[in-house]
Amino acid sequence: MLNLNRSGSAATQNTGRERSGRHASGGLRRVRALADLDYLLKEAELLTGRPGREFQVGYGRKRAYRIAFNPHGYDVLLCDAQDQAATTLLVEREQIEVSLRDGVVYARALRL
Repeated sequence: MLNLNRSGSAATQNTGRERSGRHASGGLRRVRALADLDYLLKEAELLTGRPGREFQVGYGRKRAYRIAFNPHGYDVLLCDAQDQAATTLLVEREQIEVSLRDGVVYARALRL
């Protein structure tokens, strides 16, 4: 099973996070449920006309990902320093739930 939190850090860490779901640095919004992820993806597609949305995953040094709908789950694109897709993975809904439950997925603001 894929766990996007590759650092292996525990989900109970509170460094830099608030109970409201907002991350203290950068104004990122924590995503904890598939329904919220789906809503954010649909919102981005409607507003930008492009598939997917950028998210950050992990504690401390976060990795940038672009997540988009796929008929079999989600396309998860690992982005490089220039926000270009470097690696693409097909991730099933059940697999992404692990990272959502761990509280390590943060929605980035839309770039319109």
